[in-house]
Amino acid sequence: MSELKLSVPSLPSYRARWAPIYLEPIAGSGERIAVAIVVSDEGGTEVVRTVRDEAIRSLFGAKRAHVSAMIEAALAHARRQEIPDGIRFPMSGFVLGDWNEASSRQERFGVLRQAVYRSCFLANIEDLEGDEEYLSPTESTKQWLTMVRKEVIQKRPELSSGFNHEIELIAGGVPPKIGFIFERRAANFDTLRPNSISSSMKSARAKLYELTKVKERGLLDVGRLILGAPRQDDITYGEKLLAAAARAQRELEHEAEADGLAVRHATTVDQAASEVLDLAA
Repeated sequence: MSELKLSVPSLPSYRARWAPIYLEPIAGSGERIAVAIVVSDEGGTEVVRTVRDEAIRSLFGAKRAHVSAMIEAALAHARRQEIPDGIRFPMSGFVLGDWNEASSRQERFGVLRQAVYRSCFLANIEDLEGDEEYLSPTESTKQWLTMVRKEVIQKRPELSSGFNHEIELIAGGVPPKIGFIFERRAANFDTLRPNSISSSMKSARAKLYELTKVKERGLLDVGRLILGAPRQDDITYGEKLLAAAARAQRELEHEAEADGLAVRHATTVDQAASEVLDLAA
């Protein structure tokens, strides 16, 4: 009788500790929302925001900008701390949760992902497959453009008049609204959301089409689509969704290039603003 041999994979050698950072909207209520993860290993400590803007928007409505700013301020303070166990936040309402031990073959990235799925349900929006969302692509893009415009104007106030221009292509027709125009250079803005690839692609293609038509009329020399997109290492999206987003970005780049346009990807408002400033240089 042959001897049965079992192959048992070795345990990951990488180990780390992680803890959630909670926001308690009503002091003393005990109701908490995990907004970030702190992970600590031999290489140091990292603080990663996990709650998305659309979740904050849904929960806090008109106060979303204030709440989001509070979260960013609290996390910035946490990142300056040398000892994670002793984080003290500059405002009330933020609490460091319990520490957990973890290991992963993907090292810190893998531990961060484990922490997200174990403690941050508001980060797991991609689990709701499909395009049924509470924020339309149009609304998402408007908010993206508003934030980019504010950042650009802070650095170059004279560019404020370059945003949101309607260009008449046909007499009596409905003119397309171009996000930004400077001399004979123009940009449209859109967002690519991995949990809504189909509707995001449809919206982005419409923005490219508008630029193409304006360019065909000889009204501009340079046209760009500035696309707000997640980082490829964004732990709040699953690997399949990030791969789909990467394919969508490549497809949009190919389509834009065929029409003499370009797609510029930005993972932050600051990056998007830099693209606008470059266009107006």
